[in-house]
Amino acid sequence: MKTIINARFIDESEAVVSLMDHGLHYGDGVYETLRTYSQKSVMCEEHIQRLFASAKAIHLTIPATAKEIQQQIQQIIACNKQEIGPKNELVIKVIVTRGIGQRGLTSSCTPTLIITADKLPIYPKNIFTKGVAVCTTPYFRVLPAVKSLNCLAQVCAKQEADKKKCFEALLCSSADADIVTEGTITNLFIVKDKAIFTPKNHVLLGITRETVLSLAKRMQPAIKVMECDIRKTEFYGADEVFLTNSLMEIVPVVKVDGVAVGKGSVGKITKELMETFKRS
Repeated sequence: MKTIINARFIDESEAVVSLMDHGLHYGDGVYETLRTYSQKSVMCEEHIQRLFASAKAIHLTIPATAKEIQQQIQQIIACNKQEIGPKNELVIKVIVTRGIGQRGLTSSCTPTLIITADKLPIYPKNIFTKGVAVCTTPYFRVLPAVKSLNCLAQVCAKQEADKKKCFEALLCSSADADIVTEGTITNLFIVKDKAIFTPKNHVLLGITRETVLSLAKRMQPAIKVMECDIRKTEFYGADEVFLTNSLMEIVPVVKVDGVAVGKGSVGKITKELMETFKRS
């Protein structure tokens, strides 16, 4: 597969990053992950806008314009199509590190821009048809509105989920451990009494989350849509729960901390949103 480092195309096997890069030393950087549909980028502009917003929040200068990055994404898709074959899709990851600089917590560095491509994984069908189990954890992300390279909280939470044989781990608010905010790589939604709720504070505002919110609002007034804090106990009493993510789209949840959600099967509203998303 081909990758791009600072606008230079190179084989993935030959790609190198300096040992003095602050992304390696401190997790100092930001990133975005997007996928193709029919081998074409979708929601690319929205992902790049969020990349620049994340970079601005940590005072990181991206060494390219939004237009240049979008052009490089199109180029890396084009040059990797043959590698994956005509029936497969790509995952594109755009990474910006603080870059090369002296040791220590300094921002006097030369930023590094990396764009990688990989074959989109094929997720088991049963996670969409049967649903998944998730668990709550005490971990929370620092600067949750920033899609940061520092993923230590998510890594620890996912390790806990793996031990419990759960598909995903849920994070909490730094202000209140009883408030559930997001998954390690997902946004969260619950359905209760014909209303859809999703956390708004202390979360990364996902691109797929925004699409699902837009689709859900079309169901009004039959279904209400609210963005608000959600406590752990509300997940236990929900009629339906689902996750959203750019690569997986919508994933139903049928168990939280071992407690069955609703009837323990994929809910009606979740199914409707999944079908609508596929058509959109």
